[in-house]
Amino acid sequence: MKKRNHKGFTLIELIVVITVIGVLAAILIPMLSGYIKKSYKKADISAGNSIGKAAFSVVSDDEDASESFYKCDTTSFPVTVTNSAGTDSYDLVLVCKTNANCTSWVADDADGQDFCDAMNNTDYIDKLGKVKYKGPKNANIWLIGYRQNDISTIEVWTADINGGGGCKPAYRVWPSPDGEYS
Repeated sequence: MKKRNHKGFTLIELIVVITVIGVLAAILIPMLSGYIKKSYKKADISAGNSIGKAAFSVVSDDEDASESFYKCDTTSFPVTVTNSAGTDSYDLVLVCKTNANCTSWVADDADGQDFCDAMNNTDYIDKLGKVKYKGPKNANIWLIGYRQNDISTIEVWTADINGGGGCKPAYRVWPSPDGEYS
């Protein structure tokens, strides 16, 4: 009987290797997507924190911008936030939002224009980026507003804009993030 000198892999060996790679991929891909989602949430929380602090600074340091900020009261949305403290429902007064590209702030009405101008002139505007975490509500822009019954609270939200130019608050990101971000 002749001995054969085999160089290479058999078909069975290749099938086993491909199966093992497939099983590993099936395990790792969901884990990887979970990590990506977490990183998007953390990036949004960090951006919301910076936006909120910039807005607070503008309201504190610029009297015209502060007056402009609190004069806005024409657009409000009923919102509900769920987090570790429980569920909170209230009306959010919209002061300004980013444009569709998240490159500048746009006043919701003429009263908020001085505030938006001040926000657009801050150093932070160069760092303003798009909303990373879309979530089930498909958030894609930033909003700044305050609670209708508590004007001392500045809040940063993500929002979903529709084709008609309107927007609907999706998730509160600052000062205490919505439960979707935990």
